[in-house]
Amino acid sequence: MAGVCGGDCMGCEDRQRYGCRGCLETGGNPVWGGCRVTACCHSQGMQNCGECPSRQGCPKPEEMERLRQQWEQEEQKRQADWRAGLARRTPVLEKWLPVLFWLSLVSMALNLADRLPLSQWLFLALSAVSLALGIAALVAYWKLSVLSGRLRLVWRLQLATQIVGVAAIAAMLPALFRAASGPAVSDLMSVLGISIGLGLVGALAVTVMGMVATYQFCGAMAEELEQSDPPQADRDGPTIFRPGTGQSLAKSWLLLRKCIFWSLGALVGLIVLALIVRSSFGFALLLLLGALVAALVLAGCAIAHLVMLWKTGRFFRDLRPVDPPLPPAGEDTAL
Repeated sequence: MAGVCGGDCMGCEDRQRYGCRGCLETGGNPVWGGCRVTACCHSQGMQNCGECPSRQGCPKPEEMERLRQQWEQEEQKRQADWRAGLARRTPVLEKWLPVLFWLSLVSMALNLADRLPLSQWLFLALSAVSLALGIAALVAYWKLSVLSGRLRLVWRLQLATQIVGVAAIAAMLPALFRAASGPAVSDLMSVLGISIGLGLVGALAVTVMGMVATYQFCGAMAEELEQSDPPQADRDGPTIFRPGTGQSLAKSWLLLRKCIFWSLGALVGLIVLALIVRSSFGFALLLLLGALVAALVLAGCAIAHLVMLWKTGRFFRDLRPVDPPLPPAGEDTAL
């Protein structure tokens, strides 16, 4: 089948390699871009260059061939970069995202256990386990940080969160020891007030930095998934990877990030408003109920974060080269 310019579309490598359907089938929009030759012929009411009296010496076919060759070179580079990027990120993500999933799941279970009435020794044991899990999560984030600048920012935020948490506990210990030594009642109330204040400030700082880190992590995962999609031309033709795309997962990560942002903003804003208008008991109670709903949404986001970690880890684990197709029965494949 000849194209508008007279070229052999059936013998063109782009048709086999990129699924290009040529100028005739696409109405002048092949895979490599808009064809000026087709546009010129159609504007003059002609089907191809063979009907044009000015075809001798016309530079348009040669220009379009140079454009096609330039696009082919750029597309080969894009596909090579895509394969190199995928080969770099897949081993890291398929290994460490499941690790983060299990660490986050156990940490969530420990946080729920902290709400139960526990003995002092059991509480200290759970705190030690939580600290160990936090250190293990830091290692996982550090391993992921080699992939992008945003993941490096996530690792730094997680590191700062752990440091602030440990510093808050360390700042509370002298006050608690002083209270245990039996000071006067007035001194004891002062010491307890300082301890509670330090604990609240530390908990608030840890919560805010943890949420910011989660927000950035959602964006980083969306970027990694989008970059793992094959180039557009490679999607239409044969690819070396199993069918499937990370676009839906990337959109889910972005939706989760948006949900975290708005629910956290609503929670903080409603609590602040409730403190401002506390003289109106009914209105303040309504605001606190709204804050409770926002907190429940944040809890749902934490569960969704776990699910997305698991799904994304499986997505990268399933990225494997496709085996070559088997030849038809009875066909001799020997050279």
